Amino acid sequence: MELTGGCLCGAVRFRVTAEPLVAYYCHCTRCQKRSGAPVSAAATFPMDSFSFTEGEPKIIDSDSPGLVRQLCGSCGSILGLRPRENPTLQSVRLGCLDDPATVQPTLHIHTSSQVPWLKITDDLPHYSESAPEVDGLWTKAKE
Repeated sequence: MELTGGCLCGAVRFRVTAEPLVAYYCHCTRCQKRSGAPVSAAATFPMDSFSFTEGEPKIIDSDSPGLVRQLCGSCGSILGLRPRENPTLQSVRLGCLDDPATVQPTLHIHTSSQVPWLKITDDLPHYSESAPEVDGLWTKAKE
């Protein structure tokens, strides 16, 4: 598998050469504030399958301890998230993929923060907070 993507203005581009470890919809209030949307979609990949192919993202501290966010310094597109120290994982916003349809989320997390007017009608698993599939990856990565 090879996926490519980048920011809105094209200044930062990336490539991923592995299947996602997990792909999900996140309904947490942090993602809502960051994206300006009621939900965000992301996938987590092994870091050794990920590379920036054009430009470098701006790195900012995350509100999640031990993690940093990556965004385009020109257009502000939020690209992803990775551990600050010894990164072994890379999270990518699915909307930044050149073909977002290639990766489909398999679960919903933080549905306790879901906005009431957004109706989820799929049959995917829902977790009121995080899911074991997501927590297990990120807890180990931040250690």
